[in-house]
Amino acid sequence: MAFIITASFFGAALALLSAVSYYFTVIHNKAYNYELPKKSVRGYALFLALMTLYAASCFVVGGFMVYNWDSGPERTALASLIAFAGAMLLLAVWHYGRSARALTARRHEDMLEIVRTLEAKDVYTKGHSIHVYKLTGLIYEMLPRRIRNRIRKIKLMDAALFHDIGKIRIPLDIINKAGRLDDREYLIMTQHPRHGSDMLEGTQYGPICPYILYHHERPDGKGYYKLKGERIPLEARIIAVADTFSALYSERSYRKKMSYEEAVNVMDGVKGTQLDSTLVKLFLKAPKEQVDALS
Repeated sequence: MAFIITASFFGAALALLSAVSYYFTVIHNKAYNYELPKKSVRGYALFLALMTLYAASCFVVGGFMVYNWDSGPERTALASLIAFAGAMLLLAVWHYGRSARALTARRHEDMLEIVRTLEAKDVYTKGHSIHVYKLTGLIYEMLPRRIRNRIRKIKLMDAALFHDIGKIRIPLDIINKAGRLDDREYLIMTQHPRHGSDMLEGTQYGPICPYILYHHERPDGKGYYKLKGERIPLEARIIAVADTFSALYSERSYRKKMSYEEAVNVMDGVKGTQLDSTLVKLFLKAPKEQVDALS
């Protein structure tokens, strides 16, 4: 009897935990798709409702068994059946969650491999995209909650990792040029956000294309495609801050790496014109040790 009561309450607790885990793994983070189809959302909602109903049933059965300790065999059989069914359901949910996490991890590894292949073209930008990815995560965590709530983090981070993927279509002699680009070369270089967007359009990464396309836009409207101020997606503005700092704080074919203080001074000097003023101020509040740890 004690086993059945314990199983009922334990099953109820696990059901609720599984439902919460399932929600955050599949629905909230949207690990596989940025935008879930309406049918899928309804299906997930139904599943969560059933899990909650099962948890409530377990609590009711457990409470009933406590109240009626000397229940008959029929009630004992019913409680055992509910506990067994719950165990099977929880096992299925656990297996699904494990598979989801494994697939998400593999997806991230595949993305990293693509980026490493891209950056193998240029020794000076090796590790740049991953650095921008980490800096973007730092900026995101520093944002006020009301602003973070406007952003789908998985989209932002994927865009940060893929922001320069379009450079794979830029000739090596332009990418590796030691001096200043001439007008023709500069025009070709400005196409890499468009190339990146075109490459990802029509794939599962389609929703992040605007963040990649506009990561070189400027609040003053003097960016690659002349978008201005709030018309630039917030995610693209965040990536622009991370991208600029990473470029300044790294060795390049056309100049040496700046010191942290020099990079910070440059960032401070271009806030409001080249970079979003609010985001730059926020980023510059991060301790140097924390920023250096991301290099």
